[in-house]
Amino acid sequence: MAPIRKLRSIGICGFPVMLYFYINDILKDAIGVEVPGIVQKIPGLFFADDAVLLADSEKNSQKSLDVIIACSYF
Repeated sequence: MAPIRKLRSIGICGFPVMLYFYINDILKDAIGVEVPGIVQKIPGLFFADDAVLLADSEKNSQKSLDVIIACSYF
């Protein structure tokens, strides 16, 4: 086996910036839920590579999920 001479970075340098804009826009049209003491509805939560979609009914949950699905086909 040949020794490794040089390591190369795999990926796109601008990926963190692109991910930031994607995450900020993915839930902008989702319905969300009302939380006492907060003026705006909260559509969901993100942590690392996990996402939680929040909705107050099955109908609104499906609408918000449809928004995320549509956004993922960009």
